[in-house]
Amino acid sequence: MANKKDTKETPDEPEKSDDIRATDIVFSCPHCEHSLAIDREFAGITLPCPECQNDIIVPLESTASEEPSAGESDEAPPLDELSIEEALSRIAELENELALKNDQIKTLMTELEELRFRRTYLEKARSENSRMVLNISSQLSVLQSSIEQLNEILSVTEQDASETQIIAG
Repeated sequence: MANKKDTKETPDEPEKSDDIRATDIVFSCPHCEHSLAIDREFAGITLPCPECQNDIIVPLESTASEEPSAGESDEAPPLDELSIEEALSRIAELENELALKNDQIKTLMTELEELRFRRTYLEKARSENSRMVLNISSQLSVLQSSIEQLNEILSVTEQDASETQIIAG
């Protein structure tokens, strides 16, 4: 069943085809071992297996045992099988790809560092806000106690004033 292909154009609409495209991830269902080839855009998504209907997570890359054979592969042949010109051209392509990937890595590392800095800042702000809330809560308790004492004093003062009016009156 290595050539059988089940793809999902959308998660709800399976499309069956016998060809495996370069953009497909090839793997087997972990439940029924049914061979699947699903477009890379669905990598990481949970879909039902068309054979057994169990949920499967589309892997990020094809599994090694399910890779197309050498005749079906879109991969370039090894450098030692190319002419010197082809090999030099391929090396130049690989160097360009490497430079692009290194730039992407630098960008991602910078973004990661910025996110770490932001996380540290937000954690400190959260901690400080928590301390402030505790402080305000404590001060609120003191204020409530003071208000209760003032109410008691006011009540006693009103009683004294009433008694003074009765005596004077």
